[in-house]
Amino acid sequence: MIFRCPICGEEFEEIGKSFVCKKNHLFDISSSGYVNLLPVHKANSKAPGDSEEMVSARRNFLSKGYYEPLMRGIIELISSRLPRSGIILDCGCGEGYYTAAMAEAFLERGANVYGVDISKTAVKKAAKRAKLVMEKTGNETVKQEENKSDKNKSDKSVEGRIDGKIKENAEEKIEERAEGRTEERIEKKFEGRTEEKNRGNPEGSVGEKTEGEIKVKAEEKHGEETVETVGTADFGSESFEVGDSGDVFFAVASVYDLPVNDESADVVTDVFSPLAISEYRRVLKNGGFFLYVVPGERHLIEMKSTLYDRPYENEFSMPDYDGFYYEKVEKISFPLIIEEKEDIMSLFNMTPYFWRTPREGVERLKGKSRLEDTAEFYIYLLRKSV
Repeated sequence: MIFRCPICGEEFEEIGKSFVCKKNHLFDISSSGYVNLLPVHKANSKAPGDSEEMVSARRNFLSKGYYEPLMRGIIELISSRLPRSGIILDCGCGEGYYTAAMAEAFLERGANVYGVDISKTAVKKAAKRAKLVMEKTGNETVKQEENKSDKNKSDKSVEGRIDGKIKENAEEKIEERAEGRTEERIEKKFEGRTEEKNRGNPEGSVGEKTEGEIKVKAEEKHGEETVETVGTADFGSESFEVGDSGDVFFAVASVYDLPVNDESADVVTDVFSPLAISEYRRVLKNGGFFLYVVPGERHLIEMKSTLYDRPYENEFSMPDYDGFYYEKVEKISFPLIIEEKEDIMSLFNMTPYFWRTPREGVERLKGKSRLEDTAEFYIYLLRKSV
């Protein structure tokens, strides 16, 4: 397990259907397959993160395969770099489209895939999606049998651990019990409330623009999509062997304060999520990989031409990140043809344009029954310095 207590930082022990640390802070695992590790004083609102509307829009759009070329590109980059029984941490996982894809690709290689997001709504959907993947790969059946055989032992362990301070102050420690989870009660009048906007940010800045010309260009065709290697470095690949099946699990948490043990992940991914580089560096093993996806220059340029009087192109840059060096930068570009109004608006609702588009622009987009656009992404693959 890579998760640690968000209250005291101690490692967790999984006892029955709960995570319990050495200081007896307890967090129940929901029946959906996730745990809430976001203390109330670290939430910036009652329901932080993406709303139900944005999460549903993203789920509806991505489930139809519009961004499948990007998903395949992510899997391909991770494939030769993930060690046997490796650990992947997907930060800002949202409703779990990319997390589930990684799980489906790597569970049979013994990988353990974890996803975190500050939106409880998103994490609940991600856990349900992952459960389908587990059933598809046969891992869910194995897990159920293991849980059944350990049930009596686990129940007795829970009874033994939930005593003393927890038992005496049970009512004070329970923030709420809903869907099989317990949140620790923290004083509401807590100074220094963390401020964050942990929403998907495909138009967000990736850092200051740096000098550095594109030195290597090689184009390959995958159907109609174009994959362009912008820059690359040599790396040693490792062959895989099929071993014990892995697992996939989710937690509600902030990427800016990850309840994750130091140097515990082999790969950290961030697909259109806020960049918390210091936390990613902390939780990655030395030599581990950080995969970061940002929009390309002409990503959704036609949609922006409909929404805004002065549409803009995104800037490309390769910023320096302390403690990391670049392994590879890959550009993925492909035509995006949408012929359903519902899908056009789902795409709009899952982007930052949803928050900053004038009403007139939204009405123009609603009038479209077909959208021919360009999907364009950069995948930055960085490695943590040893």
